[in-house]
Amino acid sequence: MFRFFMTCLITVGFSVPLFAANSAASFEHARSAVAVMPTITSPQQINAVPHPIASNKPKRKIHKNPIPKPEWTRGVEIYDPTNPRHYLDRSGTAAQRDVAGYAPCKSFAGIGATGWDPPDPCLAAGPNHVIEVVNSSIAIFDKNTGVKLLQSTAGFWFGSTVPAPPSGFIYDPKVVFDPVAQRFVILYLCTDDVSKASFLVSVSQTADAMGSWYSYNFDATLNGATPANTWADYPGLGFDYDEAVYLTSNMWTFSGDYLYTKVRILPKAQLYSGGPVSYSDLWDLRYHDLSTAFTVKPAVTLSDADGEFLLSNIWYGGSYTTVWKVVDPLTSPSLNLLPRVNVPAYPPPPNAQQKGGNDIGLLGSMTQDVVYRNGTVYTAFDQSFNWGGGAVAAARVFGVDTATAAATTDITYGSDLKHYFFPHLYVDPDKRIFLGYNRSSAEEYIGVWCAEDLVPGTIGRLIKAGDGPRGGGTPVRWGDYSAVAGDPVDPNRVWVVNEYNAVSSSEWRTWIGQVPARVLAPVQAAPTDASRQRVPIALSWDLLDPATTYVVQVDKDTSFATPDIDVTVSSNSYSAAGLSGETVYHWRVRGVSACPDNPWSNVWSFTACTFIPGDADGNSITNISDAVSVVAYIFGGGAAPTPLISGDANCDTQVTIADAVYLINYVFAGGPAPCDPC
Repeated sequence: MFRFFMTCLITVGFSVPLFAANSAASFEHARSAVAVMPTITSPQQINAVPHPIASNKPKRKIHKNPIPKPEWTRGVEIYDPTNPRHYLDRSGTAAQRDVAGYAPCKSFAGIGATGWDPPDPCLAAGPNHVIEVVNSSIAIFDKNTGVKLLQSTAGFWFGSTVPAPPSGFIYDPKVVFDPVAQRFVILYLCTDDVSKASFLVSVSQTADAMGSWYSYNFDATLNGATPANTWADYPGLGFDYDEAVYLTSNMWTFSGDYLYTKVRILPKAQLYSGGPVSYSDLWDLRYHDLSTAFTVKPAVTLSDADGEFLLSNIWYGGSYTTVWKVVDPLTSPSLNLLPRVNVPAYPPPPNAQQKGGNDIGLLGSMTQDVVYRNGTVYTAFDQSFNWGGGAVAAARVFGVDTATAAATTDITYGSDLKHYFFPHLYVDPDKRIFLGYNRSSAEEYIGVWCAEDLVPGTIGRLIKAGDGPRGGGTPVRWGDYSAVAGDPVDPNRVWVVNEYNAVSSSEWRTWIGQVPARVLAPVQAAPTDASRQRVPIALSWDLLDPATTYVVQVDKDTSFATPDIDVTVSSNSYSAAGLSGETVYHWRVRGVSACPDNPWSNVWSFTACTFIPGDADGNSITNISDAVSVVAYIFGGGAAPTPLISGDANCDTQVTIADAVYLINYVFAGGPAPCDPC
């Protein structure tokens, strides 16, 4: 949920400590406030409640409108093919991608319309299950088959917490899987819109999503132990490597004023054990100019960062992003503000066109989920960009080096006349970026898309096409976010969830897909292209990761419509036998992973040789009769050697009397054997 009551952000004063920035000097504008909440004793104790989970029907709740964006007056960047930051998606239309036959390695329907609008879909994968959360339901799927094992409303799921949720208005879901601790964590927000608000957190007791869970109800109206009379909106959910889980949210008064963003720190050891939790709050985070931060997101930390990183963009567009580091989170948490990360401007996106319906309302350049991997913190968000035909929504990707506070990755991705919106990303161990997003245009329904391994020339992949336009007012409500998550069994494989629309204009759907790390086209090593080769022929190519096997095709025709050889092998070589002599063959190879769309290598050719060198009469032995056959062919009009090259005993590329002399010398005088032109 993303609700708006006032167009300005109101700063609330606090007595705040000064924290050192991550540099040699202290930044006086790096301010926040800290409070530590001890374990609460009964009857206010925050208890973890193991509970069963089951299906239930949702109640209809409608989110209010997003914050309107201030007017951007600084212009929109125009595509420059020589600019290394501009990544043009050349995928073409959705129909063309369908014809191309792309399919993700896993693809299945997620949760359908629940009566809430918008769905805010999010997803996480464990060893055996995928969990999807939306407004306001939770579903668990078998990861291998896509079969839905369970669906429950959030109200039922959290109904056993002590105290109970303050109302049935449970919204803005997030879910992550902690690969180090092997736990799922689910977050929902809840408020009665009067005086009560909660962070509802649920933790799996093991990596088994279908096993037992602990559920908590944390009071969101408190800053530490002090009443602040606030409710939470547009949350973030992250974790550091081994110490804590982090909740972030925008905090509002019940009368409708925005106050500040807040970070709640939950120790993993307590949270994951099901016991009472002593949490820490940090609030009223400020940017470098001391303005109040808005929409700060914690990182999903996938390598040891010795702390936790937070990131925030300027939601209405800007030319910098802000990164904080939480240090000493369990005993004395504080914030270090990294130096300001200056970047080329990112204007807020325009509303997105869709085929057959009103434009889709976007949420500016709102900070989306954040990933930390090997010294870099990454995020993706919306911005306006002109690829040539006018301003459209495009995906902007940042990767900030946490040691230097420099944007070492800065990409704008999209294509002309098409809108790319609500992007989210995952970064694999090789620092390949996987981007999930919605895409639409005046000629295209809103679909679910993914870009695998985001590099120049990366082609967008259609995961699920929209079935019809989304109905509603002007602009149409959509989002408010999507999700991309790694797979803990194979972190080079990636899960995507996003919203699309059914044929009915009033019914959203979600779709889940899995894609692998891209298997590049193999590079052939041997035999040399267009060479003559004796059968059996040893074919070889480079070894690719993460290819599990390779498909090898050999054919007389370059179309490979009905190949003579079509085999799957487990190594990077193959011995091609059973081929016809003096025949030109073509061959190619591709790596095989979970997805079938891996590219073929180049097509190379060879000429197969099956004859015996010097066997001019074709009797499968080289003797004096071959010399006689050559003489008869040259002087007496006798039959030509078959193949002709078999009579070329001295390999001078022609059949002459010299070859007959060469054969006689070999047979009677111990001369060299006939040479092999293959």
